[in-house]
Amino acid sequence: MIDTVRNRVTAEIAVGNAPNGLAITPDGATVWVANYDDGTIQSIDVRSLRAGKALDVGTGPRYVAIARDGSRLYVSTQGSNAVAVVDANAHTMLAPIAVGQRPCGLALSPDGKTLYTVNNGENSVTIVDLTTSQTVATVPVGVEPNYIAVDPSGKLAYVTNYATTTVTPIDLTTNTARPAIVVGGQPFDVEWTRDGSTAYVILHRGNALVRVDRDGHASAPFFLGSGGAYTIAIPH
Repeated sequence: MIDTVRNRVTAEIAVGNAPNGLAITPDGATVWVANYDDGTIQSIDVRSLRAGKALDVGTGPRYVAIARDGSRLYVSTQGSNAVAVVDANAHTMLAPIAVGQRPCGLALSPDGKTLYTVNNGENSVTIVDLTTSQTVATVPVGVEPNYIAVDPSGKLAYVTNYATTTVTPIDLTTNTARPAIVVGGQPFDVEWTRDGSTAYVILHRGNALVRVDRDGHASAPFFLGSGGAYTIAIPH
């Protein structure tokens, strides 16, 4: 755990093997972590800094998304080509949602009714109506997509294409892809600002950050230093 005010580590918490995606519940009381090599997720109590019992969700859990009311967890399981659905209150598994090959990044619409899943193994995004758990569209994107971010209005998403130099915009009012935006080498993570005016993209190759506006204009890269950048977090 990191104190972001003082910029220092406050605790190290033992979890499962190869921890990957992290997600914080809306009330800020719990962190959920996906243990990729174990096929499990675990909760961490923010106050006690203790990890809970691991819950089996399927092979290769990668990313966790949490419903706005905190009642459901959605976990991309790369070995199952599915999204595991978890009752967060009872810590029990619900029926999984079939998606594409090697699902990775996830995002929920602002109203919580739609799930967007990036399929790293087939270069697409699966769009699921959560009221029926049915796929409503599959949108082709770039090569080896990783993560997706939905803007606060719920009308536009950006998808990072790791094996190219691009981000794919998706018009969520029509569920169609727009022309790709060139941002630089190996785009990995992406996040929108609170007002939805700008998205920031992490470039793994070059360790840089790029700003992209809603019209698809990308800034020059901001160098972040050595080490290989992967993830960005923006306060909301």
